[in-house]
Amino acid sequence: MFCRNVVVNERWALVKRHQLCFGCLTSGHSLSTCHRRTVCGVNGCQRKHHQLLHSQTEASRPTSSENQVQHVFNCRQESQSTLFKILPVTLFGPRGKIEIYAMIDEGSSVSLLSDSIATSLGLQGPASLLSLQWYGRNKTTEKSRKVTVELRGPDATHTFAIKNVRTIRNLNLPTQSFDKSKYNHLKTVPFSNYTDVRPDLLLGLDNSFLGIARDVVDNGPEQPIAAKTKLGWMVYGPLQGITTSVSRVMLVRESTALTQLHQLVENFIAVDSLAIRCPVNAALESDVDRRAREILEQTTKHIGGRYEVGLLWREDDVKLPPSYDMAQKRLLGIESRMKRDSQFAKSYIREIDKYVSKGYAREWGQLRGTCPILG
Repeated sequence: MFCRNVVVNERWALVKRHQLCFGCLTSGHSLSTCHRRTVCGVNGCQRKHHQLLHSQTEASRPTSSENQVQHVFNCRQESQSTLFKILPVTLFGPRGKIEIYAMIDEGSSVSLLSDSIATSLGLQGPASLLSLQWYGRNKTTEKSRKVTVELRGPDATHTFAIKNVRTIRNLNLPTQSFDKSKYNHLKTVPFSNYTDVRPDLLLGLDNSFLGIARDVVDNGPEQPIAAKTKLGWMVYGPLQGITTSVSRVMLVRESTALTQLHQLVENFIAVDSLAIRCPVNAALESDVDRRAREILEQTTKHIGGRYEVGLLWREDDVKLPPSYDMAQKRLLGIESRMKRDSQFAKSYIREIDKYVSKGYAREWGQLRGTCPILG
C-alpha cells in the first residue's frame, strides 16, 4: 500500500485522509476497536500503530519524567568566601516597577524569577511543571510560569526585555554583602555597598549578553573584580582571609509531563473519532442559521451605494402584536411633558420637523386612506 521511500509524515497524512485504522491500515474501524493491533516494536517503540507509520523520533522520545533535560547552576556555600555576580536592577511590568537584586550565572541555562515579584508586577505567561533539587535534599516540583519582563540597571538608560523567564516560589539564592572600602582598587568604582541582600532574579545563559564585561578593574589573584556590564557595575570573585566552605549544587529540571499528557489525550481523541469524523468541508448549520442565510442571499440588494437587507424573521407569516394602545399612551405622555417643559417641546418639535423634511415621516392627514391601520 505504501512505498518505502515515502516519508512517515506523508504516510500519516494519507491514512488520515482515507480514514484508515492506524493499527492495520484498513477502513471501517478505528484503532480503539481494531482486533489486529499490536505494539510497533521498531527500535523498541511501544506505541500501538503499524510499523510503516513508525517515526525514528518516537523511539528516542523520553517515556519517563526522569529522562528530561537537566540544567545545573550555581554552587551555594554555607559561608561567604566568594562574591557572586550580584547587582541591583529595576524590573518593569504592567503594574509598575520594583527595585531588586539580580544574580548573573553562566552555569545556568535558564533564567529564574521569584514568583512573588512576578505577581507584584502583574506578569502573565503559560504554566508548566518545574523540578528543583539540592543534592542530598528532597526534590520539589511546582507549577511555574514563563514570563517576559523588562529590566534596567541603576545607571543605565536602555531597558532590556528578557523572555521565557521561569517563576518559582522559593528561589533561595545565597545572601551576600559587600563593602568596597576594604579594597583600595575598588574605591573609585561607581558601585554601592550592600548588606545581606538576596537576589530575586537569576540570569542564565539564555540572557548571557547582559553579563558581558565592557570594562574591568582587578588587582590580581585572591582579589575581587569589578566589571561594567550593560546593566551597570558588579563586583565578584574571592574575598580576602576567608577559608573555603562546603558548597552545594542546585539542579533544575523542566518537566514535560503535562505536555506529554496533553499530547496523549489529543492523540486518543483523534484516533477514537477517526471512523465517525465528518468530512472536513461539510458545513454544519442549524435550521435557523440556514433560514437566515437564505433570506440574506435572496433579499440583499445594492441600491445607490447602500445595501438593503430583508428582516430575518423566524417564520414567513409574521403576525405583529397590536401596538395602537401603547403608541397612544406614549403620545399622551409626550404631550403632557411638552406642556410642562417648553424647552423639551421645542427640541421635540425640531426633531419631528427634521424627520418630515427628510421624508422619514408624514402628517397623519396625508396618510388617511393609504394606511389600513389608520384608515
